[in-house]
Amino acid sequence: MKKMSKKIIRIICMMTAAIILTTSLGEMAVKPIVAEAVIDENLAVLYRDFKSKISDQTSLVFIGTYIVHKDALTDEIYERAKASKSDSGQDVYYYKSELSGEPNVAQWYDVNNIDNGVLGISLQGTPVDESILDPLYVTYYAGDDGILRYAKSMTPVNVFDIPDPYDLSKLPELQAVWMMYTKSESAESITQEDFLKNRNSNTTGNIRSDVYLYQFLSTFFSLDLQDDKTRELDQQLVRLNSLYIDLKAAGDKEEQAAAVYDLMAQIDAQRRMLVYERLSEADTNVLNVLYTLCSGSYYTPYGNFKDSSSETGTSDNPDYITELQDSAQHDFTASNSIASALIRQWLVRLGLLNNSEDWWTALDNYVQSEKERKKKENSENEDYVADASQSSEAFAVDNDILTAIGNAMSECGKSYTTYSSKSLTDNTSVLGHARYDYSNGVIENLAAGPVDYLTYVINISAGKPKDKPGEFALLSDYLLGLGNDAYYNALMSGPSDEYLSLSDENSKKAALDTQFTELETKRDELQFLIKSTNDRNVDPEVALADVQSRLTTAEQKLKSIPTSAFATDATRSLEAHIVWLKGEAERITEENKSLLSVGDKLAARKAELQTKRDGCLDTNDLAGAKKYDAMIAAVDQDIAAAGGSGSGSMADKLIDKAMDKLADNANADLSGTAQALAAMGETDKLEALKEKAIKSGAGANTLSGIQDAINSTKSEGMSEDELLSLLENLFGKSIDEMSDSELAIATASSSRVARMGLTPAEKLTATLLGRLVSTGNKYIYSQYSGDSVNNYVSLFTISNATPFRYYYDETNSMATMTKGTKQIYIFERGSNLMYKGSVMAKPEEMGKNAVFSKEMYISEADADSYFECTSEYVYDSQKAICLTATMLESVKDFSTQLADAIKAASE
Repeated sequence: MKKMSKKIIRIICMMTAAIILTTSLGEMAVKPIVAEAVIDENLAVLYRDFKSKISDQTSLVFIGTYIVHKDALTDEIYERAKASKSDSGQDVYYYKSELSGEPNVAQWYDVNNIDNGVLGISLQGTPVDESILDPLYVTYYAGDDGILRYAKSMTPVNVFDIPDPYDLSKLPELQAVWMMYTKSESAESITQEDFLKNRNSNTTGNIRSDVYLYQFLSTFFSLDLQDDKTRELDQQLVRLNSLYIDLKAAGDKEEQAAAVYDLMAQIDAQRRMLVYERLSEADTNVLNVLYTLCSGSYYTPYGNFKDSSSETGTSDNPDYITELQDSAQHDFTASNSIASALIRQWLVRLGLLNNSEDWWTALDNYVQSEKERKKKENSENEDYVADASQSSEAFAVDNDILTAIGNAMSECGKSYTTYSSKSLTDNTSVLGHARYDYSNGVIENLAAGPVDYLTYVINISAGKPKDKPGEFALLSDYLLGLGNDAYYNALMSGPSDEYLSLSDENSKKAALDTQFTELETKRDELQFLIKSTNDRNVDPEVALADVQSRLTTAEQKLKSIPTSAFATDATRSLEAHIVWLKGEAERITEENKSLLSVGDKLAARKAELQTKRDGCLDTNDLAGAKKYDAMIAAVDQDIAAAGGSGSGSMADKLIDKAMDKLADNANADLSGTAQALAAMGETDKLEALKEKAIKSGAGANTLSGIQDAINSTKSEGMSEDELLSLLENLFGKSIDEMSDSELAIATASSSRVARMGLTPAEKLTATLLGRLVSTGNKYIYSQYSGDSVNNYVSLFTISNATPFRYYYDETNSMATMTKGTKQIYIFERGSNLMYKGSVMAKPEEMGKNAVFSKEMYISEADADSYFECTSEYVYDSQKAICLTATMLESVKDFSTQLADAIKAASE
């Protein structure tokens, strides 16, 4: 059977026929309405009587007994609507669409088997006459205002109260036990008489055992697991729901309403967590006690069942545990010994004996009927004397009940974990604590201020600027200061108390590693807060000045890190932070060209002219190339007059990247960077790299690689033409004869060698790249510039390099990669979730969010995972090459041979 996800329903409900979904809508086969279905007629109303209330509404989804506007279909409402399908037997999905083709005419469509997106709710869909819906029941309705209401009365209802978290008979995790108790999914309760009848107790002779079981099971399902804490949470939900309704009614408070709704979900999760804790997680939990009792631990063959009050160590048990343990107490001997009904009634009135209609009556009746049966059987035996001894009966263990209880313990444990993770909790991060703090402010004050601040924190955490002025003010006035203090306090703190308390060297090293990880977490958050602030700053000049000020502060702090066992790690972290700040300054400058210095503008102009000159060379336009050479020479003169390149030398950038690597790995291989500096003749920079590496705690192999570069001597070595000739020999053909994939491999190989600082490869890479661009090579794409730390691969280019087909749905911000009919991957813009097959499937989490710049990109690691593709960021350019696994192996082989040849020629 196919199942329709909330996301799919939203997609098919979009107001444009231009969308054609590429995924299947899963699990929606039509089933007949089940005759035994349970409908609560106190809540339900027939659709024929309800439809007049929504006659002017469209974009409605009919799921089970819920009718919901597509914009009101939250996760919680959708899950409850799905559950109502089996409860009611109305296993249906209908959609009321305004795309019927006739003006101002809304049409219901059967969408149980829809697989063609919007077309299925328009001209190519399956229309349904409204009379088909008339006999169906409706229990809940949510219109475009997003407020859930009882369909019968149209009064608002809190979705988080469905189902009642305290009604144990309705909890899904306990349904197996409920079935063993009632033998029915639909029963609201069961009498002792029916319980014994279902178990054939009189026939099996297990009546005493079954009465015993009934008492514990019936008591269990009537237990009240509430306390002051859950009641407090209940009241919070009531107040928050009123606030939510007010915000929805305001019309322009959708974000605030969503924040309050999310907070309600957290409060509901907290109270449900407490219920499941009492059921399965507490030291003395209800299900464990029920299992023990149903195993027969309080059972005696005759006379009193065991009284828990006689046990020791139970005085601290919650009342509901004691209630369950004591539910089977009664003196059977006393009740059975009173033959006279009048005397028994008199004792009941005096309060000396429980009411004769109470639960042990079945035992009295059974004993009496057994006596009469035996007397009748021996009616002709004059010597027969009735057995006056007390009857006894061994306990009959019901393994099915015990298994059901054991499974319920496991399921409740899982639910406890799930709801615990969704509950409102505090944490040590700046944003996490701020969200917790403002959430409590909303709960306590129910005022607009805390709701606004809570909304700001949610948007900032999600990386989605919405109310830029409000979010900027919160960041700059409060959050950024907290993040700054948290990082620098940790940076200057010296070794942790844990480290100081240890004597074992391995343990001390582990303590330092843990402290460094915690420091890096604080650095990451500070950098996130800085970037978030800059993204919301309307004045890029102010943002740039702030970053430069932070850079100055960081460089000053670098000189004052306290000497200690933690100093090396602290230096590594701060060096990486300095590198990041430089990159952030470059990002702001790149995105706001007006901030470029004269030197920066000249450098950009030179790069532009060089690209055009290379293009002329690719087409043998020597005259054009000569013209651009002259223009480049003129710009070089201007650069010299301006005092340099403006934005920092390539050598400085190489050192920055090297320090960033050291922050992640003290044993990072920096030999390539060192060789590049040596090839550039940057002797002073090479010595500076060595000094910085030593202070950052670089390993011996790392320092050795740098020293090798320092000791090396530069020679003329191999020329670009010679290197090209070698590359063509490796392929066995000239570059003019190479296919797209071969030319991409050649360029990627040369780029890798160029990154080693080998000059001939730098020049050859530029030449090959120009050819790739001019011929429109299908393996090349523009690098994603929104993230200076991580590499991303274009999905469109992956589709060029592999059998997968790329499709981007702009309306829903989704990219789909399909290979035949069986391999389908769906990526959401700005999300790290990947759906395999269709968006109704449970998503997988990727390492990084998918990003978008004219086309969708995913991280290099995710591209390798799903498509066996990686990328080569082409040296000294904004281009990248998509490489399949086979191509990558060739690149590794060719780049090694090229590098070895260049080094040999230089010796």
